[in-house]
Amino acid sequence: MSLRQGKLFNSMERLDNLNTPEKLTPEKLVEGTVYTKDIWKINKAKGVQFAYKDGEWTGYSHGDGIITLGSSPVPTEFKQNFNLAKDVPDIEVKKYMFSHENMHHVLFDSDKSEIKNIMLEFLTRVNQIRQATGDGLSRLGSISFYKEKNTSHEEDVVEMLNLYSQNPKKLESYLEYLVNANPNDLRVNGQSRIGKQTAKLIFDYTEKLITSFLDRNNKYLS
Repeated sequence: MSLRQGKLFNSMERLDNLNTPEKLTPEKLVEGTVYTKDIWKINKAKGVQFAYKDGEWTGYSHGDGIITLGSSPVPTEFKQNFNLAKDVPDIEVKKYMFSHENMHHVLFDSDKSEIKNIMLEFLTRVNQIRQATGDGLSRLGSISFYKEKNTSHEEDVVEMLNLYSQNPKKLESYLEYLVNANPNDLRVNGQSRIGKQTAKLIFDYTEKLITSFLDRNNKYLS
């Protein structure tokens, strides 16, 4: 199973004439996170660039080292794909999206490290859940865009990394929800119910990828 080198919500344009208002600077977007702030510092030190796109709401990341976020408000109906309430302020949605985009670069980096086999095991296990149930670990991964590109499992993994990176307790709570929720309620949202052992496995894989990324790139934090 190969790792897709990039994610595209919308068509990518040239990064000409882009600016970054104070409210959308990376420093603002990582406030309050446990690990995303350090992961962004590492990504930035290794050459990942951030750009702000006027007139769009989508986010984008690519293995070549680009993260963009749009300035327009995220549509209310799309917030549910991030498991966020409809009334969550847009700046909080942008924070969530920025953290998500940074997690793609954790995978890109892991793909070139000694932990690559563990990363591939994780992707394979998550893909097996989708193949077995028709659903996955995240609502985002279940939207048609990713299903058509056969990258739903990668988005699932990135979302697990995202939740952990924001705060490990968020991932704990989310996995507990997947264990205990009504299967019919989950199925409506493209989510799969999982067992306790699977939940622990997913948490352990996620933790391993995040901590390994931080450890091997620690020099960029000094």
